[in-house]
Amino acid sequence: MDYVSKKMSLLDAKPIQLHLLKTITEDFSKKLKIGSGGYGEVYKGVLNGHEIAIKKLFPVHGVDDEAFDNEFRNLKKVQHKNVIRMIGYCYEIAHKDVEYQGKLVWSQVIDRALCFEYMKGGSLAKHISAESCIHNWPITYKIIKGTCEGLHHLHKGGEKKIFHLDLKPDNVLLDEELVPKIGDFGLSELFGSSYTHQQSSTKGTIGFMPQEYIHNRKVSPKNDVFSLGVIIFHIMAGEKGYSDYWDARRRPNFSPKIQHKFIESVQEYWKKKMETMEGYRWDETDLLGVTRCIDMAMRCVEDDRDKRPYIKDIINELNKLDSEVSEMLKKDPKPPIGQLKRKNRVNDLEAVKQNKSFKYLGKDIVVDPSQELCFPFESNKNTLVENRALVQAGS
Repeated sequence: MDYVSKKMSLLDAKPIQLHLLKTITEDFSKKLKIGSGGYGEVYKGVLNGHEIAIKKLFPVHGVDDEAFDNEFRNLKKVQHKNVIRMIGYCYEIAHKDVEYQGKLVWSQVIDRALCFEYMKGGSLAKHISAESCIHNWPITYKIIKGTCEGLHHLHKGGEKKIFHLDLKPDNVLLDEELVPKIGDFGLSELFGSSYTHQQSSTKGTIGFMPQEYIHNRKVSPKNDVFSLGVIIFHIMAGEKGYSDYWDARRRPNFSPKIQHKFIESVQEYWKKKMETMEGYRWDETDLLGVTRCIDMAMRCVEDDRDKRPYIKDIINELNKLDSEVSEMLKKDPKPPIGQLKRKNRVNDLEAVKQNKSFKYLGKDIVVDPSQELCFPFESNKNTLVENRALVQAGS
């Protein structure tokens, strides 16, 4: 197996034979299956002593060819700490005898698979409860910034820029240290310097696509920025928080005052959440971080794409935030902290590792109603999907 180094540190993905993938996945057995999607299924295997994830694409002609090509070409040479690393691939053509109209004929069978570093933390979606990211604020901020840095690397590119076009919590993976890495590039595309492109069809995930793409199939860097904003909203306020905000913005009485009250609600939620962490001092540095991140998310999900920031602007804002926080801590350092533990709460991270549903987290404890995330406006009876369907139908 000289195509993969002992520590799998090669900069370029190498071909891996199908028979080897079958061996390390026990012929793609159900017990080693760790996920599935619209284009294929994902299995866990061990190669040279290291766990890897193998995405085997479904044998559907045309659709998965495009998905395979997109992911393979766009990820083959991408190297960044916040983008999933492809370590190998398989593309083999064989012939199998099948019966057709009473006769045995030869049928062409194409097997395609992509191999990635295995992410023990699973998808970001598993780390988000109904209210927010389940982790403390320092870790949550690390996840937000890391995701932004990964997207920035894709957008700045070289001659060609990569637009992901399907960013969502399910497609952001976390390693054992909770470092985020953007993955699943099945819908991604390479673009040159032109700002706007138009696609012949709409592909993506409802709720994470901007209006200009839903209605006119227009593609620009701002598509991914919109999706990033939705992700940050989910991280900071949960899906319901984003749903309530999205619904409120479409009401005639929406105003900057309501927007400000929403920010205050998010600030108060994180303050109370962190006050339940033993040994952590919530202070102005945390408040500043929460405020900047939720404000940034609001600007990212603007309907008018020209009002959304570029990812490079977001990175500049976060770097500036880090500098400000660093200066503030020099004047008033936080006391040293060990592993943060939530008072009287179950271990959320352990629940993630055990694949427990979030609806069962904390069922054995009494939850303080004051720690629930509340917003300064009533939610509409329509669900988020219904609301979006109404907007789309009205266009």
